[in-house]
Amino acid sequence: VEKSGIKNTDIEEMVPELCRQLRRVFKMSEHEEQGNEINVHDEKILQHIIKDLATFSRELWNTEKLGRTSALTGPQYKNHWEEPPVGLNVNRLQGQHLRRFPVDMLALNKIDMAVFCVPDCSDESVKPTPWYAQLTRTMSLKNGDVLKQDPIYYHYEKLNWKVMPEGADLKFSAAVEGLPPELRVF
Repeated sequence: VEKSGIKNTDIEEMVPELCRQLRRVFKMSEHEEQGNEINVHDEKILQHIIKDLATFSRELWNTEKLGRTSALTGPQYKNHWEEPPVGLNVNRLQGQHLRRFPVDMLALNKIDMAVFCVPDCSDESVKPTPWYAQLTRTMSLKNGDVLKQDPIYYHYEKLNWKVMPEGADLKFSAAVEGLPPELRVF
């Protein structure tokens, strides 16, 4: 690493990015090991990740002391802010979720639904831009128990929210990871 010409501060920024890319590969690998097929969209994402990993590796082991790091020059995020499509409404999504997954309202003290919507701008040729949502429901029962349900993933299409199939969290996660840091919500 000392022969690469890369500054220590650049390495501090490059290594976490390298780890993030590797985590994405492992997550897709686990998804496939569970018997889920990798679709064309996931394959494109995987090819992009592999390209990034190869670039990072080349730059890290650069023996010509050029000290060039593409991870730090220009934006690394394809995703940019995009206006939500007409009709995208979080309240409507919550109402549809309650109809699809009803609960015994008499046993509830309180119900909270956290919704996170994000555009997937990774493939600019796809129009209109796909929008995904993650909805997590937490219910406080009258007996004092609190139940937090696993997230359900939705895709906004033709003025309607549709439940995404099992394993859709990969698409949602890729869209979130594609957001530039200034647009991420914590």
